[in-house]
Amino acid sequence: MPTFSKLTAALILAAAAWWMSAVILAGPDLPVVARRFAEVNAVLGLVLGWVLIGPSAGQGPVAALSAGLSGGAALLVGSCALWAFLGMLRRSLRMQYAGPVEGLVDVARIATEMGLFYLVPGALLGALGGGLVAGISAELLAERRSE
Repeated sequence: MPTFSKLTAALILAAAAWWMSAVILAGPDLPVVARRFAEVNAVLGLVLGWVLIGPSAGQGPVAALSAGLSGGAALLVGSCALWAFLGMLRRSLRMQYAGPVEGLVDVARIATEMGLFYLVPGALLGALGGGLVAGISAELLAERRSE
């Protein structure tokens, strides 16, 4: 069921994903050239905020903080995994792999390389801090609605 708490959590985590993307793109070149990097990550943040953080609204501040940290961590890991998979697909369409297993193994290699770019303090702060703000905001809006 759509609620204002879910919408708020989704929008805040999308903004955090946009910030995280801007910090990552400001650094050195990524191993995978990513078109629409910030936009795709913002959509991922929107979905994760709605699905992971929003439903915990109204269950108390501890649940809100836990859901916020989980949402921020899922944003970091999910974005890295998504872009690694898309990089593998791009290479597989260029017929650079001998077989499907080689492509799947390369996803892990690409994700490991890209993971180093996600460990920039600004990106970590953006994702995890944004998740915390999203969780707390959703909780405050749920409490305000119940009054």
